[in-house]
Amino acid sequence: MHPEIEYVEFDANNTDFEFIKKYDTVLMNAFIDVLQNGDVVLDKVLKNANKVILHRQKIAQKTKLEIRDSYGGKTYGFSFGYEEFQNILSKNNFAITHYFKWNNDSYSFLLVRQ
Repeated sequence: MHPEIEYVEFDANNTDFEFIKKYDTVLMNAFIDVLQNGDVVLDKVLKNANKVILHRQKIAQKTKLEIRDSYGGKTYGFSFGYEEFQNILSKNNFAITHYFKWNNDSYSFLLVRQ
């Protein structure tokens, strides 16, 4: 629908995410929460980003990976444990500057490099 927009195709498991350095803000909507290794991918993204909008990410007591129904098939359901999420942010010098709590322990965050 919008050929004027630049789209970058990538495999989240096989990239270092260096290409995001040229962007001011990275929007991750329904991305980390459907990966088997969301913690690893978020860490790689934060190494290269300056601002990240992480939309509708589950945060729970402990990091958890489950298989759930999705659009007639199965997908991963990745939830960060609060402590692990904070550790990844600290390791990459990021802070939560704004957040919105949805239902069921799901949040949207604006993460900014300090």
